[in-house]
Amino acid sequence: MVVRNYIVKPSLASLTVTLLCLSWLLFTGKGSTQPTDTETWVDASLDITFINGTFLDVNIKLDAHRIKIFDKSYNASEIRTRYGEDGAAFKLVLYNHIESILDDSVFPYCENEIGRPYVDEDSLLQTSGNPYDPVVFYMDCNISLMPAFFGVENIISSIGDFVNGVLDMGGGVSYSFDFVADAGWNITYNFILSETMEAVEVEEGSLSLSGKKITWEIDNWGGNEEKTEEGGFTVKYSNPTSKFENEDIYLDVSFDFTGVEKTSLTCTIQVTAVEVTDLVSLPSFVSDLSYVPADGVRLFVQEGLFSWETVHSKIFDSLKKEVERDLAASLNISFNPVITVNTSTTSNCSSPYDPSEMDGVPPLSSTLSDDVYLRLCNISSRAFFGFVYAGGVAQLSEEDISIGDLGYPYTAHLVLPPDVDGSCSWNKSSYLNTSVRYDAAPCYGDEKVERYIEGELKSIDLDLTSILTGRSDVVATIDARDSYIIYHITPPEEFKLPERISISQINADLIRLCIEEKVFDERTLQNYFAHQKQLAEQHFSQVFSIPNIEGYIDEWRLVESREWDGNVREMNDEKPFIIPIYTRLSYKTGFKFSFIPLSFTISNQSIVCSSIQGEKVFYRFFFPKGLDVVCNDTLNMLSVNRTSDGRTFIEVVFDETEGNLTTIIVSYSLKASSVFVVLTFLPCIVGMVVLIVLAAVIVVIRRKRRKAAPVYKEEDFVPPPSQK
Repeated sequence: MVVRNYIVKPSLASLTVTLLCLSWLLFTGKGSTQPTDTETWVDASLDITFINGTFLDVNIKLDAHRIKIFDKSYNASEIRTRYGEDGAAFKLVLYNHIESILDDSVFPYCENEIGRPYVDEDSLLQTSGNPYDPVVFYMDCNISLMPAFFGVENIISSIGDFVNGVLDMGGGVSYSFDFVADAGWNITYNFILSETMEAVEVEEGSLSLSGKKITWEIDNWGGNEEKTEEGGFTVKYSNPTSKFENEDIYLDVSFDFTGVEKTSLTCTIQVTAVEVTDLVSLPSFVSDLSYVPADGVRLFVQEGLFSWETVHSKIFDSLKKEVERDLAASLNISFNPVITVNTSTTSNCSSPYDPSEMDGVPPLSSTLSDDVYLRLCNISSRAFFGFVYAGGVAQLSEEDISIGDLGYPYTAHLVLPPDVDGSCSWNKSSYLNTSVRYDAAPCYGDEKVERYIEGELKSIDLDLTSILTGRSDVVATIDARDSYIIYHITPPEEFKLPERISISQINADLIRLCIEEKVFDERTLQNYFAHQKQLAEQHFSQVFSIPNIEGYIDEWRLVESREWDGNVREMNDEKPFIIPIYTRLSYKTGFKFSFIPLSFTISNQSIVCSSIQGEKVFYRFFFPKGLDVVCNDTLNMLSVNRTSDGRTFIEVVFDETEGNLTTIIVSYSLKASSVFVVLTFLPCIVGMVVLIVLAAVIVVIRRKRRKAAPVYKEEDFVPPPSQK
């Protein structure tokens, strides 16, 4: 308010005049706002209310003290008088002034909807007796701020989403204005913030105590030209949906063992918030926004500040390198993942952002995946699940899957086959600790082991050396085999099983698997096979009463025994594991020969059969065709059978429950048929005939040489050389 002062000489008269003037001012209530020499006098109050960051509701009150139309100025009283005829003209003058102020100065380049002025009917009635009481008009306007208002017309298309999104992410938005008041106008600009907003910085204007109202007053009722003033302020949301001070990145790591024979390692990277300054420099009217949620990234890409290729290269590729390096180091594996960006969280997101609720849902997501070789309980995953499916219970801990510090919060998942119990999850503040078992695994009671000790009489040959000494012996050659047949057994001491796997018995398939996956190293296997070979040699010596027999492992049959279907999910003992030991031994024995009928007999032969603790033992002895076998044993446990090709064999079977207490002696005699005798002695006969023939030939040749007269050959005489 400006008060005009008059300088007079101090006197009683002047004091009286002054008092009268003050009394009149108090009566009218207007003081020095009363002009005396202007053609226009309007007091305007613009209440500009923020509905959101870019949409403003403007309510204007116009106190018209004097308006000039048709080159004539009308005071308030005259306006009332002429309003019936010239009301439209008065409104047009006011409208044009407000339109010029809003469109050209305060809100240029914006979409402004300016309503027509309407009069306050009560103000047309002069009731106070004050001729300067204004006629009051009102106007209602809507302002939509456009990109050009912020100076980003070539960068951002949807300025409403951008500004409101920035505010809802905790950022500040600055507004700059050029305020103006035409000559004869006093204008008050009141910016009223919404309930969600607060002013954090004001330039030149005044801020109310509530912090919700910012005011600029420009008085120009006595001026001859327009008056301008610059101002601005920065606002934020009091409680934005998101306000991140740091990156928010989460890792979801999955160790998928559903394939049993391979491990699928997958790491899903979820970016809820990211440092935006790594991606772009924000427009100058945006402040205090360093980290934005996933919605903000999608918004900024939508508005063209950067591209998805930039997001991939600066966010996903960078994180891939970090995670790949850290996981490979923590797990001590080779990890060469393929990265797959989840486009449903990026370019093809069905709900990319909501300017009124800017958050990290859904987070930007990419997945790293690779098949890796991961050991559990210090053995391959295939061997591990072989133990589980064979009935073992495994205890997994951090020692098996040690993720360590990946630099980001994470949740890890152990995903087991659906029929295996023990799937679990853990994170940085907890540890892996789970028991893995298969409820439908085979359950065994006692061991099931069989042993076949077999002998096959391969040949009976005449011992020529015994004939020269006056004896009659034959040499019997026997192929002997000791087949140790394992269905399921208590793990032998030689087999060093993983410490955190408990299993009462290992079956045949599990033995094969452990050999394939090198759970049992070569030295362990050789020691175990050597032990079985030593036992077989003892059995051979005991059975045939021949000391120091050396046995050999039948490598071909052992390789055949290792073969199986390889199905880790079906670990059973249907095909037993066999350790075959063989040897060939010969011994001399007497025989009786008969020409009529042509035959020979071998009598008083015996073998010793004993039971073995925990094993079902089969003793079988096969004889060639043409031999009649007469046998008996001390406990009447012997049985005589024939093979499909007509050979005779005798068999003794001991049950596994008999322990080491049972031993029987099997006595047998062999009587050869004529054909067998011929076939047996034919090589000897042929050999003797050949020797006789050779001897006869030699004798004949010698006799012929003795009877023939000696013949001398004449030699030519060569005289000696003459001597001079």
